[in-house]
Amino acid sequence: MTGSLKRMMVELAETVRENERVRREIEIATEIQKSIFPEHPPEVAGLEIEAKSVPAKEVGGDYYDFMPVSSGNQMGFIIADASGKGLPGTLYMTRSRSVFRVVSSEEVSPGKILSRSNSYIAADASSGKGMFITVLYLLYDELKKRMTCANAGHYPPLWYRAKEKVFFETTTSGVPVGILSEQAYQEETIQLDQHDLLVMYTDGVTEAKAKDGSMFGIERLKRLVEQNSALNAHDLFVKIQAGIKEFIDEAPPFDDLTLIVIRVK
Repeated sequence: MTGSLKRMMVELAETVRENERVRREIEIATEIQKSIFPEHPPEVAGLEIEAKSVPAKEVGGDYYDFMPVSSGNQMGFIIADASGKGLPGTLYMTRSRSVFRVVSSEEVSPGKILSRSNSYIAADASSGKGMFITVLYLLYDELKKRMTCANAGHYPPLWYRAKEKVFFETTTSGVPVGILSEQAYQEETIQLDQHDLLVMYTDGVTEAKAKDGSMFGIERLKRLVEQNSALNAHDLFVKIQAGIKEFIDEAPPFDDLTLIVIRVK
């Protein structure tokens, strides 16, 4: 019995050390992921911007970024969601992020950015294991107040027209990035007006679940946007975030939650 107890104590000590090593590695992965997100939204003439990503676990597969265009007077907005949760999604998205940033520094067209990024990512061995990414890319022209959209299987941006007090949805979509190479992505340009709102989001928003299993849904999101459309981008973001938290109550997060709110001044 004494010998068995000693072995159990040794095994327990080894398990504790291994758990501590894993915990520390997850902490490092969490810090690395936090570092890839922008510290704050960019200053863009004519726009108010608020954005944040909250992983369901310590790390997640969501991603958002802002892509300044070297020619000036334009800004790119990207939001993406990798298949899979936790560390696998994080690793896949982190590798893909580098591709998005390099390609966007060489291309201006949203459609071409998605097409070239897809070619590189689809050639990755991870894509053959069922990994893929939904991506929405918007390019804003400060002078014309136009937003050009390209979509690779992601939710379309929620566009609220302030003057008409109605929602419009863009119609472009395509195959998620990483599934098939040589994909072409169509573009759609929308003309923005004063106080218009654009909301970019991942499924952690609309598919947030309450205790009874019901989902937050697109209609609740629309109501929150419409009811608070007079607020600035930051305050509207806070309202949406609070609405989601109130809905799920004490239920654990279903998925990573990423949200970008853009308001035309």
